[in-house]
Amino acid sequence: MDLIKKAAAQKKPGEEEIQKLVTPISELMGKIGEMEGKYRGKDFVNHMKTVAEGTPVLGWVVVEKTPGPYVKELIGSSEFWSNKILSTYKGKDENQIGWVNAFNGFLKALVPYIMAHHATGLSWNTGTRVAAAAPAAAPTVGGAERDFKALIEEHLAIYSAESKKIGGVVQEQAEVFEKAVNLELELIAKAATQKKPA
Repeated sequence: MDLIKKAAAQKKPGEEEIQKLVTPISELMGKIGEMEGKYRGKDFVNHMKTVAEGTPVLGWVVVEKTPGPYVKELIGSSEFWSNKILSTYKGKDENQIGWVNAFNGFLKALVPYIMAHHATGLSWNTGTRVAAAAPAAAPTVGGAERDFKALIEEHLAIYSAESKKIGGVVQEQAEVFEKAVNLELELIAKAATQKKPA
């Protein structure tokens, strides 16, 4: 969320600055992959793989021209693992089904969000709004920040709650994923007030 807030609030910075902005997100994405790689249990291997395979969608913020199709293409590998969870727990454990539906719902809802607000890449301020001049309660240009928050509330909050019910490594991995998403919100907000460099 941080990255999305920043992108919505500022001109697009140079490549070096963009790397600084996305490094915390990238580190969390790497941590999710490491968690899956180190998991030696058998009960939640499909959960760990579902999230690890879905996490690369968070890289959309650095994809120029086609971030929506990029995300759409990545969803299938995550669904491969989540379908195993659905078949294992169907009619047995509704928490597991809710967990899958919430995580998949977030991934799928990300595509229309991106197409509506960032169709050709993370939207940076066009120069009409500057962070210092905007009142704290002012809505973001185009509602990108507001709509990303709604996406989080609708899907990610449920995913987090279901992860807590499951507990253990599933909850730990969910907490890291949620941190990465919140950093993206901050970047979107920043981009709204920062102009894209000439």
